[in-house]
Amino acid sequence: MVMDHIMADIRKRGSFCYFPNFADFVIEPDFLETFMFLANQESKTVALELFGPGIAASGIGSRRMATRGVDKGAKNDFKHAMKRQMVRNDGSIRIENMIHKFLSLHAADILRCLDVQ
Repeated sequence: MVMDHIMADIRKRGSFCYFPNFADFVIEPDFLETFMFLANQESKTVALELFGPGIAASGIGSRRMATRGVDKGAKNDFKHAMKRQMVRNDGSIRIENMIHKFLSLHAADILRCLDVQ
């Protein structure tokens, strides 16, 4: 239900940027499949910036991926990056460590969102 709400908001805005954190924290197959579904929809143009120049050594460039096939190379790069994300969820990553890292890195942002000072 929360993911549906997030996807509706992304569609409404027409873009979503979660680089560089996407590659570090999003490994849940259901979430990855939902982003792939969004990226493959042809009816709306949605710019997704999930993988960026920091991953260039792995073959992912800084091109922007849009769903209308404006840049087919970027779309293929995106697809390969998502496959690599899926492989990361092989059970070797301890979710507790990932949550701790996320909360440690983003504590100020989380508190600001919760309006707690």
